Amino acid sequence: MRPLDRRQKQLPVVSNSEAPDRLPLSMQVSITAQKPRIGIIGTGGTIAGAGVSTVNTSAYRSAVVAVDRIIAAVPEIEDVADVRGEQIFQIGSESFNNERLLKLAHRVSDLL
Repeated sequence: MRPLDRRQKQLPVVSNSEAPDRLPLSMQVSITAQKPRIGIIGTGGTIAGAGVSTVNTSAYRSAVVAVDRIIAAVPEIEDVADVRGEQIFQIGSESFNNERLLKLAHRVSDLL
């Protein structure tokens, strides 16, 4: 670790007793702020694949795990964001075609 260069700008020390409105705007944090909302669209593919074990790839199959199961595998995510999944396809990557890509694009556009 490099020693602190004294010429670098140091952040002010803030105690818990200081009122938030007295802090510089860059340091104010809204306690009542809502968690970010994140939508994950499941399409299948490699990330939704599974096998009988982590070391046996001969029985691996793509597009078998639903997006809701993938999200549920990371329960801590609820602490930082409101995450919702939507399964639009459950196909292998090789099955994507222009029609499906267009459907995906329309759905993403609707969600934005």
